[in-house]
Amino acid sequence: MIFTKKIFFSIFLAVILVMGSFFIVKKERVESNDNRETSLGGKNVITRATEGLADIDSDGDGLKDWEELLWGTDPLNPDTDEDGTPDGEEVRLGRDPLKAGPDDKIEVASNLDTRSSTNLNQTGKFGQDFLTSYLTYKNLGINTDAADLLYSPLSTNIQEISTLPEYGAEDLPGLGDNSSESIRAYGNEIGNILLSERGNLEENELAIIAEIVEKRGEGAEKLDPIIATHKRVLEKLLNVRVPSEAILLHLTFINDYAAAIQSLENIRKMKEDPIYSVVGISQYKEVSKRLLLVKRDLDAYFNSRSISFKSSDSGHIFQ
Repeated sequence: MIFTKKIFFSIFLAVILVMGSFFIVKKERVESNDNRETSLGGKNVITRATEGLADIDSDGDGLKDWEELLWGTDPLNPDTDEDGTPDGEEVRLGRDPLKAGPDDKIEVASNLDTRSSTNLNQTGKFGQDFLTSYLTYKNLGINTDAADLLYSPLSTNIQEISTLPEYGAEDLPGLGDNSSESIRAYGNEIGNILLSERGNLEENELAIIAEIVEKRGEGAEKLDPIIATHKRVLEKLLNVRVPSEAILLHLTFINDYAAAIQSLENIRKMKEDPIYSVVGISQYKEVSKRLLLVKRDLDAYFNSRSISFKSSDSGHIFQ
């Protein structure tokens, strides 16, 4: 069974979302002490859309459905090659589940075409690393948690995928004074930027992402107007005159907002380079938490300066 570049892409296009649930769960194990969630119905909608997929074994042959996709076996037929031995048992014994026995012994080396590793996209590279580890463990008869197989290569590549420029004070038009009038004007300007674009955003961004996840990338173009709107907001935020004492708070807001945009752009790549979407989903969850904290810090800043806003003021969103 030779895994060519084309097969790598088609396989991971189909199963990367299942694997994405492993990555999310793995990170949540590490961050279990943080119970803040961006949620619908009390449970994270992204996790809810993917949970359970990793454990499905539709035909009960000992191979999970996502493993059947890797091997090319039929997830609804427990004995794909009809030689009397279930697919999962053949894999455990180091036999080819696509070739009728008894002459069906396989070796790890024969299952990977390393010559096809050039010019792979990020998903293809990750796929080759994952398959090498997966087949090596299987060949040694070691049953390991797929989450552990996935987390290491994803962690290795996440820095490269998620790197983006960080905005600094030099990217702003200048600093204002720290008078009550300037602070109130700052709050109203930020509020106006956010409120003016609210009508261009979908009512429930999370629900759209969950739908894209469930449909394995179909409808990802629904994110395009959302991303465009967020980019307009970011551009406007970069042109706000900020009280000098609030510069660090404002830059945190801007950089977290930019990270949120990048997470959506990564999710948008679900069909063309799926590994980006796995990272994007994780990014989205994390940056959503950070933006809630920035909102809380802005509230606290205005309160600490005894700044109040009328209900007719745009800045009232901070109170």
